[in-house]
Amino acid sequence: MVKSQTNLTHHDLILVTATPAYTAPANPHTISGLDQLHKILNPERLIGMTTPVIILKDEIHLKGVAVLAISSDEIGIGIAAQQTISLLPLQETGIRFARDLASRMSASERHGAIIFCNNIGINHSLLIRGLQEGLGRAFNIAGAINPDGMFCQNQLFTDSLGGIIFGGQTSFFSSIRHGWQPLGKPRIIDDCDSNLIRSIDGKPAVSIYQDYFPDSFVGAKSVQLTGNLGDIGLLYPLGLNTSRPKDYIIKNPTAVLPDGSLVCQGEIARGTEVHLMIGDKDACRRSAHDAAVDIRDKLHGKHPRLVFIFISIARKKLFGRSFWQEIAQIKDILGIACPIFGMYTYGEIGATAASDLQIHNASILVIAIG
Repeated sequence: MVKSQTNLTHHDLILVTATPAYTAPANPHTISGLDQLHKILNPERLIGMTTPVIILKDEIHLKGVAVLAISSDEIGIGIAAQQTISLLPLQETGIRFARDLASRMSASERHGAIIFCNNIGINHSLLIRGLQEGLGRAFNIAGAINPDGMFCQNQLFTDSLGGIIFGGQTSFFSSIRHGWQPLGKPRIIDDCDSNLIRSIDGKPAVSIYQDYFPDSFVGAKSVQLTGNLGDIGLLYPLGLNTSRPKDYIIKNPTAVLPDGSLVCQGEIARGTEVHLMIGDKDACRRSAHDAAVDIRDKLHGKHPRLVFIFISIARKKLFGRSFWQEIAQIKDILGIACPIFGMYTYGEIGATAASDLQIHNASILVIAIG
């Protein structure tokens, strides 16, 4: 289908997303599928990752494989990947990876990079520091985190970091928003280490959930203190205060340890004010609208050549059957003919007006190639 649309015998980049049923490392059809992509499309570069839900045009797919082809004399593209990142020093790994990615293009041509990571349990803040050291703090970096597989050329990786750098005669803009609202008064994170929150207001960190949802922690169907919080953690994430009033960085706890500590994506600072947050559908719809308008303003009226959308899986839980409306809203704002490609994620990498580049949850990230 892609080749019939491009009518080309060679492609600069093939980007692939697939739902988990197609990408199990033990599935023999995964590698043979990559071989077929190379045989039919003859890409110079191929990269991609697994997603729970595919975004293509203004459609949502809960099962399948999506393929994006880019060929251009104006857009410069480079890719890189690094395996077994959890076994390596994360900040140094980020630096090496960023320098490898940057080496694919001259400094004067680089405009932005999309980063993929398929390990949700590590301290991503260290990786981000390394990426910024290797690419520059002012460099536009955005990306997504998902478990399971990552594609690079003709291989399937796990525990990996991958990325695409864009440059040449084009532009690269990103915008990230969430729309979650705080519940109750703020509390204080008084004991933490890296991406681990040990205590909040002098009590085990998980108590912030036990206080609001006591019935969920008792009985046969209770949330266990060891494991994860399930839908509670997705629908009621933590909101960390920023330097701007009423502005929060959202964190979904990825695990609960036996002592009641919460594991998050990205570092947490001791003394940070934290709220339990609740999803408000109207506010979340506005956040998608605001992200798209921000991109439109950055493009100064020009239509984007391509738009990537990365949306937290928590928003799918919040919106239920109407979760596709966010994509339709963005398409209406950025142009009905605008090509859209993306995925639902378990973590979003982006910078807001209130903070530097970091890991977000429960957010919507829009990236435009102009």
